[in-house]
Amino acid sequence: MPAAAYTPSLPGLSTADEVDTVINWGLGADSTAYLARILTDPSAYGIDLERTAVLYMATGSEWPETRMLVEEFMLPLLREHEVRFVQLSRSGQPKAVGITVLDDSRRPERLFARGPWTLWDELESVGTVPQQAGTRKCSLRAKGEVGDRWLMQVMGGRPFRQIMGFNADEPGRRFGDAAASKIPGRTGVYPLIDWGWHRQQCENYLLERFGVHWPKSYCTFCCFPVSMGALPAHLERMRSHPDIAGEVLRLEYTAMSLNPNARLYGKRSLLELLDPTAETEPATSPADSKPRIHPPNPSRPQDHRAYGLTMRDAQRRTRRDPVPGEPRLCLVLTDWCAWDSKGSFIHPLRDGCGDHGPAFP
Repeated sequence: MPAAAYTPSLPGLSTADEVDTVINWGLGADSTAYLARILTDPSAYGIDLERTAVLYMATGSEWPETRMLVEEFMLPLLREHEVRFVQLSRSGQPKAVGITVLDDSRRPERLFARGPWTLWDELESVGTVPQQAGTRKCSLRAKGEVGDRWLMQVMGGRPFRQIMGFNADEPGRRFGDAAASKIPGRTGVYPLIDWGWHRQQCENYLLERFGVHWPKSYCTFCCFPVSMGALPAHLERMRSHPDIAGEVLRLEYTAMSLNPNARLYGKRSLLELLDPTAETEPATSPADSKPRIHPPNPSRPQDHRAYGLTMRDAQRRTRRDPVPGEPRLCLVLTDWCAWDSKGSFIHPLRDGCGDHGPAFP
């Protein structure tokens, strides 16, 4: 994939195109409901598909079921109506390297899950987790700045409207978006707020239209499910994807090894939420800077397999090829606990790995 700033060059898709409407699509229920609804009769909703582009910014950590639903239900709809679908991502960590156009087509065949550089790459490279305080910088970096850069290059300062999928539960976002906009010629439009469509109406529409419940779209390691009141559903989602849960636990553990206060959800860690019997202790001295995690009592009548990690899984999902001069991230797991496929508690240092493969280095 190219790691340079985007310069439109596809036939018929150049800066001379008279695109006057851009629809931001985050893959979630709100923006998906809007997009599916207007495609039933675009002209009735003031949409000229010849002059419209649907914009999606790939963060790299979307939930698998969201990607599956998009490819099963929405991409065929976009192909049927020949909607221009532009998929973007960051090209690298520095802003100077620009953005990458993963696809720009009126016949999209697949959803690109990630580009050359993702939010996960950024967090892992510096050993931290998303921050709840302040603005959502991670979203601004992976979505807002990427989309804005494409818009400034393609629109060239001419007037256009950008349709945002804010639902009627969040009318304040309309004013925040308008205040933050710095793109010449841009006018924000918020149809779901104008229609009075709350999140429940959006979910109901998609359920009636496609016969499926459309889940919330957000990164697997997002820290905001707690503040959004969606924590129980988020934890259940984690348990249904043990491979993802293991990766996010590793990201959080690495961050807490560097900063004991770097819990994913502010005062609570993902490990504590998945297993209330696990306790973390703050460092008592600089030499003891790594948080100590007490393994749960294996005699307790609970399903330790909620983590879904066998020792072989943990090894496979946390090993990284060593880079000269850099530590191997898997080393932080040498005092972690895991469970075998039968739910029996094992510890890599105390018990070894038995039939589950070699012990951690």
